[in-house]
Amino acid sequence: MDKIIASILKSLKEQREETELLIIQVSRKEGEKRINSIEWENFCLDLRNDMLFQFKLSYSPESAKGWNQFARHYREEFSSSIKDFLRTQFFSEETVISIGFDMGNVIIYKSIQQEYGFSFQFYEEMYNIYKSGYIPVGYEGAYPNGKMVVMKL
Repeated sequence: MDKIIASILKSLKEQREETELLIIQVSRKEGEKRINSIEWENFCLDLRNDMLFQFKLSYSPESAKGWNQFARHYREEFSSSIKDFLRTQFFSEETVISIGFDMGNVIIYKSIQQEYGFSFQFYEEMYNIYKSGYIPVGYEGAYPNGKMVVMKL
């Protein structure tokens, strides 16, 4: 988990701008509005639930507990350091919480992927967006045929 977090934060700090994904870049003001919207929250929660359902179907009930274990580890060890970094970027507290939650789900997913070899398209896309130096804040169109909406730090 340490390496995943370090990799994401390094990419955000370096402000890389390369991605093969279809994206729509918006201003920081628009990005903050979008990431704090109920539409984005529901969109992400629906896809997280789909991912967890697929994970539980693909692995033993014991393995399915992996998400909760990684989530606990993330909350206890890393959540506050990521939020502290985001605060240094002068985001509102609401935005810090929203980005921290989304980024946390990506970090937990990548940990699950490393441990079990499980893959899920949406979280791979989110990870690649963070690795490209962007923050995902919305989605335009019907998933997966639309475009991710992103902002820079």
